[in-house]
Amino acid sequence: MGSLTIHSPTSSRRQFLKTTAAGATLATAAITGLYRPASAQKKAIPLLFPTLPYPENALEPYLSAKTLHIHHDRHHRKYMEETIARVKGTDYENATLEKIIKETYGGITMIETLHLMAVLAWNHDFYWKSMKPKGGGELPPKLKTMILEAFGSVDAFKKEFKEAAMTFGSGWAWLVLDKGKAAVTYTKYHESPLLLNQTPLLTTDTWEHAYYLDYQDRKGDYADAFLNNLANWSFAEKNLSAAAPAAPSTTAPAPVKKSEKKK
Repeated sequence: MGSLTIHSPTSSRRQFLKTTAAGATLATAAITGLYRPASAQKKAIPLLFPTLPYPENALEPYLSAKTLHIHHDRHHRKYMEETIARVKGTDYENATLEKIIKETYGGITMIETLHLMAVLAWNHDFYWKSMKPKGGGELPPKLKTMILEAFGSVDAFKKEFKEAAMTFGSGWAWLVLDKGKAAVTYTKYHESPLLLNQTPLLTTDTWEHAYYLDYQDRKGDYADAFLNNLANWSFAEKNLSAAAPAAPSTTAPAPVKKSEKKK
């Protein structure tokens, strides 16, 4: 059977908010090695705020146009704009979100804030792609086979995924590929399977702003709607097919926090 793993960030939500506010001050740009002179900068390949892969009303009646507008155009946009502002003039100006996430993990204030914003921007983009109009339904063959091998049945997988989504607090429930096996995991706040050597296949956002306008305190109904009516199993299958098989002994080490590298 599959096993649920819960990953918590090293800083509390209060610290997350405090760090975000502190990182907004560009005076911290003097961090050694982060900023470089204009003469040394390459032509930027800008990070862009992604559009929704479907109209705002496309997921109704399970998620309203109002929820998608507020969630995407306010929350997600803010995370992306904060990331773009923080990489301007740095070595990360031409980098992907994945590179930023892995290389700024657990740095000092300005770098850590960049990391938090980049994770939230990446997670949200992945979340939108994890859903589609008229989603749910039958799982594609390759994905279904891995689900059956790991959990015994699709229903057992859905039960475990729902339990992850119901975990108290704000975060993300994930279907991931971990050491060649499908698994369900939960990460709090701004954490990501990318930092755990797991391949994300599908996710649902469990922060209140993702569902509260439509479901209030009925978080379980939101999880059911995601699994049965919104989940983009084709997207999960595509991510599964793209994952390079690797034996545990040859898997690259997970990113290490900058604070831990000094020890």
